[in-house]
Amino acid sequence: MGTEMIVCFFLMYHSICDIRTRKINAMVCVVFGIAGLFMFGIGNQKRVFSLVFGLLIGVGLMVVSYLTREAVGMGDGYVVAAVGIWVGGEKTLAMLMIALFLAAGFGILQISTGKANGKTELAFVPFFTLSHVLFMLGKIV
Repeated sequence: MGTEMIVCFFLMYHSICDIRTRKINAMVCVVFGIAGLFMFGIGNQKRVFSLVFGLLIGVGLMVVSYLTREAVGMGDGYVVAAVGIWVGGEKTLAMLMIALFLAAGFGILQISTGKANGKTELAFVPFFTLSHVLFMLGKIV
């Protein structure tokens, strides 16, 4: 539970930053990721594979960000990569999928109520945080 709480605080910090400024502190993500590498990088081969898989999910988001000229924020990729190191690839992928569904549902709700349109930017990290919290509460998977 300790690791989950550390990740939760990291995500809450970046959720606030994402909502308020639409920016992610890349240096905090790098330091958090390096700390995860030191904590979890030494161990059995299966854990290292999961760690690398989690990192690559975030790197994949960074590539999508670059290719779409940041229609998907680069900072989202930093956050997902750092979290992927801490929680592993399988959980990161599941959290990402849940967060995408939550964000899509929220976006549809915003558009249907006239509060947004198809071009409105949406902070993604809060949805990623919510998916992590749902995992912590045992409500999903």
